[in-house]
Amino acid sequence: MTIALGDLSAKGLKGETVTISGGDIDLCTADDGIHAGRDAAITGGTFAIAAGDDGICAAGALEVRDVSLNISECYEGLEGGDVRLSNAALAVTAQNNAVDAGEGGITGYATQFTLTAPRALSSEGVLDLLGCEISLHADGTDSLFSFGEAELIGCTVAAAADTGRSEVLLAEGRLPGSLLFGFSEPIPAGTRIVLTDHSGAEVYAVSFENDAGAFLLALDGLMDGQPYTMTAGEQSVEFTYEADGSFVSEPEPVMASRGGFPGFPGMPRR
Repeated sequence: MTIALGDLSAKGLKGETVTISGGDIDLCTADDGIHAGRDAAITGGTFAIAAGDDGICAAGALEVRDVSLNISECYEGLEGGDVRLSNAALAVTAQNNAVDAGEGGITGYATQFTLTAPRALSSEGVLDLLGCEISLHADGTDSLFSFGEAELIGCTVAAAADTGRSEVLLAEGRLPGSLLFGFSEPIPAGTRIVLTDHSGAEVYAVSFENDAGAFLLALDGLMDGQPYTMTAGEQSVEFTYEADGSFVSEPEPVMASRGGFPGFPGMPRR
């Protein structure tokens, strides 16, 4: 199914309630790709959406399960009163929020998030994620996370931001055991960011499609009290991991003109 920009209906699929079970759906719309006046349930299928407004919008509950979803263009990616995700693969590039929930919050299980947006995950309620892989890049000056209470269990969070204010990485203070690195110079797109243990063995590595001025990592399996090294290009910092706290690199303050974040220290060059 393909609905192209310029068709009589600005919205691709619209109804008071929307239920989709399986299929291969390609939408290109002037307004919302999928719009529900109340609830929407999307279970199974492969979706490619380019939307002038929201990729998928539900005034009530939005359930996305067993779905491969690529929203390449939108104002907001997924929006609902509460958003429930399970066994899904989501790739979203948004002008505002990639995933936006009201007071019902965002819950996710075994879901892979690849999100590029000024604000990646935004919830007026809880943010409860279990066993998720989360790769985020904030391309604006707002926070990567905005939520009330959060619980992330068995999740890997790799979050980067280009330039902006310190609240870009607001999640740092809310993720015990998280690691926050402010780069003394922005690292170019495609640069591998590598975490190694005391023996030099690679523990985790990631790269992003955009330049990055700061990086946050929350990763299960790190050993409390053990030394690690984070390297990004020519910049590197050694630290001791504390499971109950949050590490912030702090060799020297970084000025905004150098691509860093006021209030966030930078990693030194090697």
